[in-house]
Amino acid sequence: PPPFADGFEAGLINWNLTGTWNVATNGTHSGTYLLTDSPQGSYANSSDSYALTAVNLNGTSWPVLRFWDRVRMGIGDWGRVEVSSDGSSWTPVYGASENQVRDAWAEQRIDLSQWRNQSNLRIRFHVWTDGAGTEDGWSIDDLSVGENTGAAIAYPFYEGFEGGLGKWLNGGWEVDTNNPYGGTGAVHDTVVTRMSPDVAMALTLGGPLSLTNAVNPQLTFWVRGKLTYRSYFRVQVSTDLGLNWAELGEGNLNYDWTSDWVRRQVSLQGYTNQTVRLRFVTWNIYGTAPDEDI
Repeated sequence: PPPFADGFEAGLINWNLTGTWNVATNGTHSGTYLLTDSPQGSYANSSDSYALTAVNLNGTSWPVLRFWDRVRMGIGDWGRVEVSSDGSSWTPVYGASENQVRDAWAEQRIDLSQWRNQSNLRIRFHVWTDGAGTEDGWSIDDLSVGENTGAAIAYPFYEGFEGGLGKWLNGGWEVDTNNPYGGTGAVHDTVVTRMSPDVAMALTLGGPLSLTNAVNPQLTFWVRGKLTYRSYFRVQVSTDLGLNWAELGEGNLNYDWTSDWVRRQVSLQGYTNQTVRLRFVTWNIYGTAPDEDI
């Protein structure tokens, strides 16, 4: 049960492993050990392996998976974080992309509220590769599952992403300084050319937003990018602490959409006098890849 933390210093007693997943000591984020799919160098061609653990989320309010990772993936090779309440149906919540090379450690914070009532939520780091070319692979360190400690968000709220993503849960999203709409930063969902196949990546406001005493609340933002075939962008709201999410249709963008910066406005009037959670989500089907800035 949370709070659960694993820096891999005590071995892998909390994990089930396939393939060559194991601990290594090369360039950890902290301490002596990290978890990796390829501890002896590059991963193998034509492989499919994972490292799996499980947590009991009964009694949690806002559970969040946190970990630090670095990635070196070749073309045609992919990694995903997947969760499952039954061990057979898996939901991808984060991806390591093909042709991605990031030697610097980055923190990922993934909202698990949709599964907070599950007593045996499996979490696995899953890597599969094609038959052409290899790389150093995926390294994980300082993993934890615990309660989100984000403070309530005051209304009205403004975010220009000039100060990073401290107010957000950001599995895979990163601040981008390349041609933002205003100021020096935007947030970008696809750092390299493509997302990992069939992954939904959420950027979730890291605290509840109270719309008490709001008269006509409106969510406005600027967005640019490209949605390839069978990729989507959604703005979503939850009124039950993140267990279920409703789409705010005015913010929807569908595949075959391409644009420079354009303003979007979404009414929140139906949620006045409520406390809500908000998130942006991009996802793709069959290996396509959205590519957006907000």
